Amino acid sequence: MRGASKWSAGPSKRARITASNTATSGPDGSQHWVDVRARAVRRPDGSIKSLVGVSSDITARKTAEIERENLLAQLAAERTALAELTATLEQRVEQRTADLMKEVAARERAQEQLRQAQKRWRRSASSPAASPMISTIC
Repeated sequence: MRGASKWSAGPSKRARITASNTATSGPDGSQHWVDVRARAVRRPDGSIKSLVGVSSDITARKTAEIERENLLAQLAAERTALAELTATLEQRVEQRTADLMKEVAARERAQEQLRQAQKRWRRSASSPAASPMISTIC
């Protein structure tokens, strides 16, 4: 038998025994939980005459408590995994955003260089020195 037992003596010196959440094994190896509460009945000299008590099968409650604890542990593990995944994803998004911003800046520089080259070409094409050459080519 496993469990927690408490002994206490009150002002009337009546000993109370409380054993709760005691696990027992059945003949088939199954585990059962029992809550036992008892009180000592004493003789006038203070010696214990008998015990009066109640025992209750709490297997279903204890099984539910164990399952709840397992589910809470599983939930905590999943929350930790989700937090790690979120942090990784946020880091990847930040890196990709930085890469895209660099690409945008490079394309804007290239576009500006193209505009400047087009302006120079238009100016040179419209200058008087370039006109005879253009008319000769056309």
